[in-house]
Amino acid sequence: MAIEMQSKSLEIALRLRDQLTAANAYINMGTIHTEQGDYPTAVQMIRKALEIKERLGVEPDVANNYADLASLYTKMGEPMLAFLNYDRALVFYEKIGDYASVARIHFNMGNLYRQQGKSAQACEQFQKARAVFESIGELENAEQAAQLWRQ
Repeated sequence: MAIEMQSKSLEIALRLRDQLTAANAYINMGTIHTEQGDYPTAVQMIRKALEIKERLGVEPDVANNYADLASLYTKMGEPMLAFLNYDRALVFYEKIGDYASVARIHFNMGNLYRQQGKSAQACEQFQKARAVFESIGELENAEQAAQLWRQ
């Protein structure tokens, strides 16, 4: 039912040439597919939204879309694609000054490296996450990153 409603919303937005609403419908459909475990379709939906958001210059959403793709690729067992999208998200988060998201991306990258058994890269990412978390006053998250860095 939810997919059908979002499909209808997308159809109307496209007919009206409302690109922002269309992109949001794609994101909503991607979220539904993610919740259903249909990661390849979710990736397709988020990519469509990302194309529109990039064209419109909605940088916070572009950053979020890249982070969403990275998360999906992680779930799909595609670490190289995950890292590629995390790196792209970082560029946008740093550009817009969203340092909480910068720290979370470094933290997620650390976890992904750790899952791959790449301790040195994991430590580097956890150190970066810790430094950013500390700089923005998120001391609990900074301590969690430090604990993982020490492991």
